[in-house]
Amino acid sequence: MAAERIKSKRLLQQYKPDTRTTVSTPYVLVAYPDRPPDKFAAGLRGPMALVSVHQEYNKVVAYTVRDLESLKQFRVDASRVLPFDHGDMSLEQVARLANTVTAEYVPSKIVKSRPDSGPIESREYLVEWLGYEPDEAPWEPFENVDGCDKFEDFLEERGLHRAAHSRQ
Repeated sequence: MAAERIKSKRLLQQYKPDTRTTVSTPYVLVAYPDRPPDKFAAGLRGPMALVSVHQEYNKVVAYTVRDLESLKQFRVDASRVLPFDHGDMSLEQVARLANTVTAEYVPSKIVKSRPDSGPIESREYLVEWLGYEPDEAPWEPFENVDGCDKFEDFLEERGLHRAAHSRQ
């Protein structure tokens, strides 16, 4: 599963808006280029099932896709659809991957900070994500964890306090 998430991130990095290539894979990823990733967004949703292709004047203009989590179908402009190569993954495995690769990452725990001293606003934090292995935990800057319940728990457990001006 981790390899598929990495492959998806690479696809997003290669994503070029308005490149309308015909997608023929049974599963696709949908890019959100106008909404830059915030502290929890991945920039891609999926994998999703490809339901149908919409053409105008023999040109692909959109796709209907089905979200494998909610089972809702919706139409997406062709420029936002990327092929998803599921390799030898079964439908069940693809659906499980769709459940872990949603647009929102949910922190399960903030493990530690670096450096160990100094203002909390200038530190990075090791974040374990729900549905991911602990060895996949990334170091996140303060801006990406500020306002998260798990961050507040982390501060409270360690008796740390924010600067008076950091929270609105």
